[in-house]
Amino acid sequence: ARPEKRLLVIDEAWLLLEHEQSARFVEGLVRRARKYYLGVAIITQQANDFLDNKVGRTIASQSALRILMRQDTTTINKVGNEFRLSDFEKELLLKFDRGEALILADQNHVAVRVVASEEEHPLITTNPAER
Repeated sequence: ARPEKRLLVIDEAWLLLEHEQSARFVEGLVRRARKYYLGVAIITQQANDFLDNKVGRTIASQSALRILMRQDTTTINKVGNEFRLSDFEKELLLKFDRGEALILADQNHVAVRVVASEEEHPLITTNPAER
């Protein structure tokens, strides 16, 4: 009756992508979400979690915005080919520090550095020693 914008965050997406039924569920969810004012953020530490299977590649291609953080030498060529990255962008992804990322929106690619304020840091840190 009163649609509201919402955001569904799926962390550790590799758990869902490794099984065909759950991967297809996520794919369908991503395809239909906008009709219901739902944004979907899917997070995984390895880009290959998406790129190593057909459903994962479909999900990645449906995404309006992709944020790539540091990659390693074993994944960079596959990531570079899939997202049509320049050699310079691939080098950036190999050297990025914490908080640095490459944002891909259609054909636009922008390198960013995110710095949390003192108030934000305790809310977002994943370091158990800092909690």
